[in-house]
Amino acid sequence: MLFRNRFLLLLALAALLAFVSLSLQF
Repeated sequence: MLFRNRFLLLLALAALLAFVSLSLQF
């Protein structure tokens, strides 16, 4: 369960980073 939660947290962080990079581009 801990590994799954950490994976979801990492995935959310990656999505947030991609969103920020896209926002900075435009």
